[in-house]
Amino acid sequence: MSFKYNLKGSAIGFSNIVETILKNRDIENINDFLNPNVSHLEDESLYDHMELGYENLLYHIKKDSAIVIVVDCDADGYTSASAIYQYITHLIIKFNSKSTIIFIVHDDKAHGLDEITLNRIHKIECGCNLIILPDASSNDYAEHKYFKNKGIDILVIDHHGCERYSENAIVINNQLSQKVTNKAMTGIGVVYKFIKYIDKKLNLNYADDYLDLLTIGMIGDVSDLRNLESRYLVLKGIELIKKEQNKNKFISALIKEKAYDMKNEVSIIGIGFYIVPMINALIRNGTYEEKELMFKAFLNIDEKHVDKIRGKGEVELSLQDYVVRIGNKCKRKQKKLVDEAVEVAKNQVDQYQLFNNGIIIINATGLTEKNYTGLLANKLTNIYQRPCFLLSSHDEDFAGSARGYDKKDIKDVRKWCIDSGLFNYALGHPNACGISIHNSKINELYEVVSKIQVSNFLIYDVDGIFNEKTLNKNLIESVAKHKNIWGNSVDEPLFAIENLIVNSKDIELMGKNKNTIKINHNGIALMKFFTNEDKYNDIKQHQAINVTIIGKFSINEYNGKITPQIIIEDFMYTPSVVKFRF
Repeated sequence: MSFKYNLKGSAIGFSNIVETILKNRDIENINDFLNPNVSHLEDESLYDHMELGYENLLYHIKKDSAIVIVVDCDADGYTSASAIYQYITHLIIKFNSKSTIIFIVHDDKAHGLDEITLNRIHKIECGCNLIILPDASSNDYAEHKYFKNKGIDILVIDHHGCERYSENAIVINNQLSQKVTNKAMTGIGVVYKFIKYIDKKLNLNYADDYLDLLTIGMIGDVSDLRNLESRYLVLKGIELIKKEQNKNKFISALIKEKAYDMKNEVSIIGIGFYIVPMINALIRNGTYEEKELMFKAFLNIDEKHVDKIRGKGEVELSLQDYVVRIGNKCKRKQKKLVDEAVEVAKNQVDQYQLFNNGIIIINATGLTEKNYTGLLANKLTNIYQRPCFLLSSHDEDFAGSARGYDKKDIKDVRKWCIDSGLFNYALGHPNACGISIHNSKINELYEVVSKIQVSNFLIYDVDGIFNEKTLNKNLIESVAKHKNIWGNSVDEPLFAIENLIVNSKDIELMGKNKNTIKINHNGIALMKFFTNEDKYNDIKQHQAINVTIIGKFSINEYNGKITPQIIIEDFMYTPSVVKFRF
């Protein structure tokens, strides 16, 4: 498939290239963005109900209450609950309290006070006086009222949007707090502001111990890190992790496990691509007991567990290392299940020729567990290079996941769903959302998508367009040295390089599986991964090629030598009329 490309925002001229790239991402104050500092922090007292939450928590600690913390089912939920749990433990010691803390994790991808969680709260033998819900439950109005009538207080520390404050709970929520400008804080961010508030009230200094948890949770929940407060806090957490000065032993174990994949760099993108998926895999397909173990690992609990390691037999491991091994097993299981479901879905696409439609709609009823629907939709979107909906039958509706493909004409699949007027809801991100549609509208949906014209090319939005004369090593290095600033609403820059004339002798096939093409060009390594030998053989039959590339700039550091690289996302070529002498 061929491609087209459009210049995103301003063209790169004689100004600083990184400055232009950041302005293309709606970042105006470049210096503040590159160097966020403590002046960008908002005062915690700007949040509604901070004082009320503080007074209520201290009341229960001094009263020796039983406190239940509900752990929401994603990285933001686990880190939020871990931070507030550990902080309350400090307060219990400080006030010589006999309070107990009980945590409850979700069985699956439920949120807040779902029915199973309600039943678990009822079964707590010591009773319950205060329920804390970090990263969830702002709109569980009926459940709040139910517990209030039983004399149980509810403290919600959340970031999800809802229509109003609950009358029967203390809700601390940045979305509802009109004086708070930072709406990019996720659950762990709001928890951090709450415990920072308590630090100041009691002249303590514990909140910053959880900046590593904040970093994982904020990145995991795709917080917009163009916001300077959020960016400052996340970068502080990354700095602590890099220097091995962070306090959470499970995060340290995860970073150590994924060090090779992350090329020994701790970055926003690295955490998002390698650390968060491990946590989410265990949440998706771990047992209830394994999820409890992961939360305990997040609590820095010192336990020993025995596991069998190939070639070593039974080995005693720390709880944190043991849970890392569970995470790896869950990740492998997840891959197997999703890969199997992909093959079944592909058969459905072929059987009904769904590839002729502008949006591929899969009947996912019985195809896979609901926890994997989004992952499966991602896979199919990349395979067919167009938006994909996975819908499963639920009573009178079909519900599931929608994933967009930003290299085709539909750039915002959530907006498309809303504008169609066919869906009950489309909730989430522009190109990753949950959807629901009534059974009676399914045929109309198929009819609409069958009329969407399927283009024969991909469309890339690029930050710069270069050619043989304007591309150089210094340009690549000036962008690549900023590799750690990208991620979470600050997309890594993509470039088009037009009409490079390449001698076929400078092209080689690499890798154990012979699936990497490397082009050496004027001291620059052009790398195309996950290709095939047929593509290489087709290129090599020509003495020279004229190649146009879509790619990202990077550098390869090996044995003290720095080689500028372009990681090729897509490329097209024709035989060159230029003749080379051998």
